[in-house]
Amino acid sequence: MDVEGNILHVKVNIPPLNPSSLQRSSLLEGLEKDLAVKEGFGRQLTLLSAPAGFGKTTLARSWLRGKEARSAWYSLDEGDNQRERFWLYLVSALQRVEADLGKGTLEMLRSTVLERESNVNSDSLLVPLLNELFALKEPLYLLLDDYHSINNTRIHQDMVFLIENLPPLVHLVVTTRSEPPWPLTRWRARGKMTEVRQKDLRFTREEAGLLFAGVKGLHLRDSQVEALHRKTEGWITGLQLAAISLSGNPDAENFINSFTGSHRHVFLYLSEEVFQRQPEGVREFLLQTSIFKRFSAPLCDFVTGREDSAALLAELDRKNLFLVALDEEGRWYRYHPLFADLLSHQLKKIHPGLERNLHGKAAQWLLEKGEPGEAIRHALLAENSSMAADILKGNLEEVVVKEGSSLVQECLNSFSPDLLRAYPDLAIHKAWFHLIHKGGEEAKEIIQLAEAMDTENPFEKEARDRVFSGKLAVVKAYYHIFAHNFPRAQEEAGKALELLPPDNYYWRSKVGVILGDSRLFSGNPKEAYPYYLGAYQENQAYGNTYLTLSTGFKVATSLYYRGKLGEAEQMTRELLVMAKDKGLSRLSRTGLLWTLLGDYHRERGNMEEAKRCLERGLHLSEGEKPAHGWNYLYKIAYFYSNEQYHQALVAGKQLEKIHREVVLPSFIILPLTAWKALLYLKVGSPAKAGEVLARAGIREGGEIQGGQERCYLALAQLMAVSNQGRYTQGEELLDSLEEMALRGQNKRIQIEVLLAKARLAQQGREEGRAEAELKKALQAGCGAGYFQVYLDEKMDLSSLYARLRGDESPVLFKATPGLAEFAHRIYNLLPAAQEQESPDSSDERAPIHKERKTEGGRNNEVLGVVKPHYQELIEDLSPREMEILELFSQGLSNKEIARKIYLSPGTVKWHASNIYGKLGVKGKLQAVALARQMKLIS
Repeated sequence: MDVEGNILHVKVNIPPLNPSSLQRSSLLEGLEKDLAVKEGFGRQLTLLSAPAGFGKTTLARSWLRGKEARSAWYSLDEGDNQRERFWLYLVSALQRVEADLGKGTLEMLRSTVLERESNVNSDSLLVPLLNELFALKEPLYLLLDDYHSINNTRIHQDMVFLIENLPPLVHLVVTTRSEPPWPLTRWRARGKMTEVRQKDLRFTREEAGLLFAGVKGLHLRDSQVEALHRKTEGWITGLQLAAISLSGNPDAENFINSFTGSHRHVFLYLSEEVFQRQPEGVREFLLQTSIFKRFSAPLCDFVTGREDSAALLAELDRKNLFLVALDEEGRWYRYHPLFADLLSHQLKKIHPGLERNLHGKAAQWLLEKGEPGEAIRHALLAENSSMAADILKGNLEEVVVKEGSSLVQECLNSFSPDLLRAYPDLAIHKAWFHLIHKGGEEAKEIIQLAEAMDTENPFEKEARDRVFSGKLAVVKAYYHIFAHNFPRAQEEAGKALELLPPDNYYWRSKVGVILGDSRLFSGNPKEAYPYYLGAYQENQAYGNTYLTLSTGFKVATSLYYRGKLGEAEQMTRELLVMAKDKGLSRLSRTGLLWTLLGDYHRERGNMEEAKRCLERGLHLSEGEKPAHGWNYLYKIAYFYSNEQYHQALVAGKQLEKIHREVVLPSFIILPLTAWKALLYLKVGSPAKAGEVLARAGIREGGEIQGGQERCYLALAQLMAVSNQGRYTQGEELLDSLEEMALRGQNKRIQIEVLLAKARLAQQGREEGRAEAELKKALQAGCGAGYFQVYLDEKMDLSSLYARLRGDESPVLFKATPGLAEFAHRIYNLLPAAQEQESPDSSDERAPIHKERKTEGGRNNEVLGVVKPHYQELIEDLSPREMEILELFSQGLSNKEIARKIYLSPGTVKWHASNIYGKLGVKGKLQAVALARQMKLIS
């Protein structure tokens, strides 16, 4: 990119020291006092707060003299109120110090701005970055200049989270005209911050004298210095303005006596005098360049029509005419904020209407220099919507990647329907953003606008373009997913795949997800799998790890549903390693992978490891409600398998609470309905089970829609419990469910249906039929990795397993290798079998090992082929975390550990939180116990 156009570079560049600025030794000594401690910094925050013109930025820059190599600087303005842009730029500033810092956070930001889950909380957004900051080996200063420009509540919340969790080797410096809405009182009480206020920043009488004599070369009497200091109240900008005015005024005494009043009046008086004393050409230059927050000589030449801007800027800088250099090379500058305000006011007064023309020229130059985001801002300020639309049309994805989606959405929302008709591709993007950020109804009108573009449109070729039509089909497919119209969604998604070119990875990956979701959630994982796999491969080719993790989770889930547990687990582990390697291990989306891994363990009967993974996944997913809701389904399954039915019902109520907060999709609510009905049956409340199903529209004789299989399976069990001569109806219902499961290759549903058919046949005293159905169920799961599904319903089928075990040579067992052993292992875990056999039984068919009782009280034994993966922690504990874990085992508190290893209690608490998350436990005792089991500590 052309260095002259690199606005980001300028915003995160440390400005040069002004050689003429006065060194304020006493203030600098105060900033350093007690800051350095053994473990890093003794406090996290330095706040420089005062009105404009008190030298906050100058003092901060002076403080960083000699520390530039370990300092990150971010100059803020009103445009940084867009949350994604704020963090994209802040991380970019940190990367000027250490190039690899925040790579995962940047990738997540650049991915989520185009996803429905973009409204991530501070924890999910910042924890990965904070973990990287905790790994720093050397101190780092992060300076945010002009923080008063920020009025976005979410950014303020993010900053509070960041500051309260900053590691000891990071110190934040903030300059601002007003107090940020942070818990400053609490931080003061805790000694987390130091402050420099207006009263501290005022020049003393002595400093004012040094400014006039040593810096400005003025020879004033002590009484004159005293008068100026008194009238300006030590306000630095006022004193500087006075010095500039006095340098060309032969009658200093008369000048000093001629003004009085507040800072505002002093500034207006002095600055207008400074402005009016400039030659006309300079005044015009100042006015025309006042529209910029930062500018370079080539930009000024283009906008003003001059050819000598470089020389003029150098002269203004030499005269200290409120021009601030932003880089060492003297390429970029800005005006002092107060002087810029004056110039802007004068421009509107002297040349009304010229401002729009200047912004238009600026937009043209910035676009040519590769800054489409800044170009769009100037086009909007020029009130030239067509220009903004034209820029956006050709640069939308670049703007989103560099700055986030807020600017794009602001643009699209400002465009009239007539303008969108001229730019149909932008209409597609507006519909897409409405869908992912506002919901289906908000997007409906825009979709209709895009569809209505007819051949009379002068841009008909674009409107009929295959890529345009393909994108429109994607948006319509996503809309139909919202409306739960899966057939229409599939139809539109299929059309999109035909129209979009093979290398359009971004849009094609979305098609794959839509086609996969519409099939998986309608009960057909077999057809979902190839679409998910395609989307996964598209995102790998696109080079986006965040999206790769998202689609990879869907691939693993579809494999799980199809009975390929080994492949599913292997892929899940590979994705977790990828998340760790790319710095994305603390994302909500990664929490989905942990709970999926936990459910593999639960299905294999390894409840202790299942619980560990489940706890970690739930902890990680808290910031993303849909993901958290999905993970609660795994939690309910865990309680169900442990016969903790009341706890499972409580978990269901917690999931309903999440649903009331955010309205969860039907593919979460339908499984919850099924679980509640099954749980009410387990606790002896069939009437409540019936009510739950009826409220969801699940009734006898109803047409079974894809995705409702488990609800109708619960209905079949309810019918079996209530009986009332409905054996035949129950059998017919189960036959339909089995057919759907076979068609969609939904292995778990198939097994559950066959077990239900075995129970129903046994209830009808058809023993031969019951045995045949049970054998089919065992055959379906043998070798696939399923195990717990058979134990969950063991009480109803114990006698059947016993009879199968007594059968010396069943034909089915001979036809399926390993099936007999599989059946024997399940039987040996049934209560009836354990009552018959003594603990020291030498039966070769017994399980290889046993585990202690679970929280539910059941004897939790696992298949011999399953081993805990303790030695395979996806994310290793850091050396510091291992040290703290060892001290936990010695019974030390956080405060005692902090004193022993020279850390703050807050830092110890942060490391403890990471330890609990990585181990999947809730506290110190569990962490120590598990670490000893894993032989991490002695």
